[in-house]
Amino acid sequence: MIIFQRPVIGLGQRSRHVVAMFGMGLVGRAIAASLLRLSDWTSQELAFSWSDPSQRIADRKQIEQFLISTTALPARGDVYRIGRLDIVWAAGRAGFASSQAEVEQELEAFQDVLKISERLCQQVPMAQHAIHLFSSAGGLFEGQRQVNRESTPAPIRPYGALKLEQEKHLAATSEEVTKLIYRPSSVYGYSGTGLRIGLVSALVQNGIRHRVSRIFGEPHTIRDYVLASDIGSFLAKQLTVPPSNSQVFLLASGKPSSMFEMLHKIEQAVGRKLYCQFDSQPSNASHISFCKSALPVTWNPTDLDTGIRQTALQLRGAFVRSE
Repeated sequence: MIIFQRPVIGLGQRSRHVVAMFGMGLVGRAIAASLLRLSDWTSQELAFSWSDPSQRIADRKQIEQFLISTTALPARGDVYRIGRLDIVWAAGRAGFASSQAEVEQELEAFQDVLKISERLCQQVPMAQHAIHLFSSAGGLFEGQRQVNRESTPAPIRPYGALKLEQEKHLAATSEEVTKLIYRPSSVYGYSGTGLRIGLVSALVQNGIRHRVSRIFGEPHTIRDYVLASDIGSFLAKQLTVPPSNSQVFLLASGKPSSMFEMLHKIEQAVGRKLYCQFDSQPSNASHISFCKSALPVTWNPTDLDTGIRQTALQLRGAFVRSE
């Protein structure tokens, strides 16, 4: 996990704004990049074990102590109290195909993060506290069409049930904490090397390298895709304005595309024919789409053509650098 800090001056008083981010995958890196573009933050990485509960207890205590202590901001030498603390959960090793055991491990890690928030609320009661949870629109609404503000989550696999359970655990936390839930649809994009890549990036990468891609689904399967950098920009702005009331944000494009349409867009961006092998598993061929009316007013997603071209360009650059 990584902790971002910056000094803030308001009403003649100086304080620290602290963002504790758990998860530096595709979405986490996109948030960090956008955050650093918007303001001057210092950062500190701390350990947080995902697989060892006993080690995680020790890690949790170290994180709490680091945040509670009134240490000087690195490279500045100024000591300010915490005026605002945002905890961001953008972590998650579990995916659509994860087993019950795998999602339970992730839920336990999230519960430990909620314990950090609870302790900090007690130790720093004068600060503004908020938790930002990245859930999953795809996991919660799998198989539903034209999802709107009144639609009810109905997960059909362990991954979706995990996301709903995380939301419920967050809702049960202290009333002193502002709770912000983000439900992105299928996220794609490029945020650097060393990450588990999603379907779009895998297709682009295999297209560049003339490799066959195996796709679990069918050519007519409908999905909604959002660019990771759009999510990063949206959350970074949330973190740099005064905390709002607790709410849920659906982060989708509102313009669903079939698998066939997406493959065609990737071929145009890459300039090569894609070779694909479809594995038509009924469990992964459910359509998912979202109504534009359910999206936040300030949410401006990049269109799929532009996003795929941008991702292809970034992956080409990474491919050239690795040669």
